[in-house]
This record gives sequence, structure tokens and C-alpha cells, in this order.
Amino acid sequence: TITPKAITVVANDVSKTYGDNNPNLTYSLDNNSSLVGEDSLSSLISGSLNTNATTNSNVGSYTVSTSNLSDISSNYDITFNDGTLTITPKAITIYYEGIDKEYDGSSLASVRKGISGVINSDDISISESTYFIDANAGENKTINISNIVISGEDSLNYEISSNTDTSTTATITPKAITVVANDVSKTYGDNNPNLTYEITSGNLVGEDSLSGSLSTNATTNSNVGTYTIISSLSNSNYDITYTNGTLTITPKAITVVANDVSKTYGDNNPNLTYSLDNNSSLVGEDSLSSLISGSLNTNATTNSNVGSYTVSTSNLSDISSNYDITFNDGTLTITPKAIISQTSLPQQINQVTGIPLEVSQLLNNELISLGTNLLVLDKSNENVTTLALNGKLQPGKYRVTAVNDNSNYSLNLNEVELIITEAIDPSNIIKIQTTLPQTPLGNIEITNNQNSNSSTPSINNANTVIALNNNSSIELINGGIKLPIGLNQIETGDNN
Repeated sequence: TITPKAITVVANDVSKTYGDNNPNLTYSLDNNSSLVGEDSLSSLISGSLNTNATTNSNVGSYTVSTSNLSDISSNYDITFNDGTLTITPKAITIYYEGIDKEYDGSSLASVRKGISGVINSDDISISESTYFIDANAGENKTINISNIVISGEDSLNYEISSNTDTSTTATITPKAITVVANDVSKTYGDNNPNLTYEITSGNLVGEDSLSGSLSTNATTNSNVGTYTIISSLSNSNYDITYTNGTLTITPKAITVVANDVSKTYGDNNPNLTYSLDNNSSLVGEDSLSSLISGSLNTNATTNSNVGSYTVSTSNLSDISSNYDITFNDGTLTITPKAIISQTSLPQQINQVTGIPLEVSQLLNNELISLGTNLLVLDKSNENVTTLALNGKLQPGKYRVTAVNDNSNYSLNLNEVELIITEAIDPSNIIKIQTTLPQTPLGNIEITNNQNSNSSTPSINNANTVIALNNNSSIELINGGIKLPIGLNQIETGDNN
């Protein structure tokens, strides 16, 4: 008996890419089977393989079924084994184009993209990470693309093609800002103030700052006026529009005072000068003479009376734009002229009551010509000058000084004591007869002895009577008489 030969026919495994048509489905002997002679499988089997996979079937494995195959040969006992159709993802190519952006301090990039290879209206989306190589502004900067992910309902049917370029370029443009220098001012001669600015449009990002500085041509000694504040501020990540500022230098306020001066009555006016007051100062090498025109003036003249006169600044003018000058008047003081012809009165004045006090005996002609008078005060400080000048003071002690009502003169005379003694009682008159070699001539005058160096008065006539007070005495000296204090009366004649 010849029995059928057992063989195994297998459906060949095949694959295709998602979206492609199904490949031809074939079968073959497995490796452990063989045919006899010239036999062929096609003569042994009828029917065809089949699969559920279609052109649009998703990626995956599908059975290549042998269910429709039939063994039509009696010589073989055929076993049919199914095969597998594997659908692989379709490769898609992504094309990236970088998008320019304004500097924002970040290296994050944005891109436009195109996708090649997606079938019909499959639901897929592409995401990725895109970063510039750094955050700074620059042209044609590289954008690195990584972490490309396909997502969506049909995402498993696709894979990224190796033809996808994972880099592109774009430009980070500088961020536009407007910087305005703040206007400032200072007083002439002061140091420049701090120069500052504000960003009026746009802003700096994060901790960014501008390098450089603001500057001006103005210095400490620059004249009053306006000076431009310019900028050297920069940052390559910013497109800076700069607005200049202004430094205004204002005049320095100072006060100029006419110097107080003085002179003595009758003298020529002194030079009139001015100076800075204690709270004012000049800048650098500036001098008052270069800032001021005109001169000081006063109404006082050589003959002006003692008093205070204004030293006027009315004729002075401020001729410098760098200073705001306030002018203050001064004072010319005229002091009394000192009378120095006679500096003191006698140390003591002795006088008998009834005898007038003689101004001409105590004050010289210059003092009298200037209107100087005597002032006599009693112990109660009562003015008794009139009584003294009329010889009507009572015995006692008084004070005498010189006074002058003319304020243009000053006296520096001492105050002296005036002693008034009582007059001689007639009953106490002592009569002394002397004989001299002359004939009595009647009334005589007492004179100094011409042959003596002393100041003792002498009598030159005979029969002279001297009237004394109770406390007085006389003394004969070389035929003359020494006059005592308190002499009141001199008589001549034949008296017993």
C-alpha cells in the first residue's frame, strides 16, 4: 500500500508599510517537507490565501490565512499553517523653519513645520523641543530640535523619517527700548549732580542692565547755561533709542556788603570798599572786581557832623552771569574829634566865697573857642555852675569838669575838686606897716618879685594893708610879703 506523503504547507510571512497595498500572499513547503519528483504545490493545492488587512489597516500583525486552500492531490496529506502580514509605520519627513523673535532673555525658539507622508486625513500631530543655542540677540542663529513626538489617533501608524532635519536657523532681534536722560540742574561752582536716566518705552529683561554711562561737557567751573547730557549706554541685546537730557547751571547766589568804616569829624572820607559776606564764596579764580562795576557812595563829606551815614551800593552793578549778587549797604561812622590842646584841669581849685570862677583861667582859648564850658556839681550832683561863675557858692567842696555841647568834639579832661572857703571878717583884718624905699602910690598891684626865681607874690608899696581870713598868716620875705591862701583885700595908705 502506498500511503499519501505528509507535507506541511505554510503561508509565507510578509510585511508592508502602513498605507501600502497588501503584498502578494504566497505559501510554500516548510523546511521539513519536500515534494516527490516533478510534483509542484500549485498542482496539489487549489484556492488562495487571504487576510483581514487592507490598505488602510493600522500598523500591526495580521493573519495570512490558509483557510481557503484545499488539498487536491491524493498523493499527499497536506497540513496548512497560517502566516503573518506585518504592517510597519509609515515614515514621514518633517521640514522645520525657524521663526525670528525679539530678544526676551530666553533661548526658547518657535518654528514653522511641514509634514510629508501623512495619508489622507489621518489624525496626527507633531511636538518637539526647540531651542536657540543661546538667548542673545543675533542673526541666523541655530535652533536645535529634539524630542520629536508624534501624537494623535493615528500616531502609531507613523514614524519620523531619517530625512528629517533636526536643526534650522532664525534671528533674535534686539529688544527696542527708549532711554531718556533726566534733566538736572546745579549751581555755578558746584560739582555735577548724578546723571540718571529712565526707560520710557520697553523694559529691560530680568537682571539685564545697560553698560556705559551718561556724560556732559559741563564741569565744576563751567559757566551758567545749559549743557547736553549724552549717553554711551549700550547692551547688544537691545535696540536703544536715546533722548538727550539737559544740565542747567544756575547763577550762584552771593551777598556783597559795603564794608563799615569810620573817620574822625573833619577828616576826609576813607576809601569805601566792599567784600563778600561771611556766608558767601567765589568759585575758582573768580574775583569781585571782575564781577562788579560801579563804586560805592555816601552823603557824608569832610564837614559832615558826627553820626552814622549809609555807604550805598546803589551804583554797583552785577556784570557776571555766573552770580546772582545781592548788595547790602554799609555804614560810615563819624566819631567826635578829640580836643587834645589841653588834657586836664588843675589838680585842685581853691576859691574864696564871693569870688567868681573864671573860665578863662581854667580853659585855654581853643577849648573856649569850641564852646567848652565848665560844669560844677555839688555833693548832691546838682548843677551849680551859674552860682560858681557868679561867685555865689557857699563854702564847701564841689566837683568841676569841662563840657562841650558840640557832638563833633570829644573832651578828655579830668574831674577836679573845687574848695570854697569863707571870706575874711573885716574885724579880723591885720594891718601891717612896712617901710620901703618908695613913696606910697595909692592902690597897688601884687606882682611876682622880678629878682626871685620863686612864684611868691611881692608887695612893692609902703603902708599896705592885707586882709586875711582867720586861718591865714603872712610872712615877710626879703622886704616882700608871701601871700597866704584866702587873700581877700589889699589896701594902701597911712593906716594905724
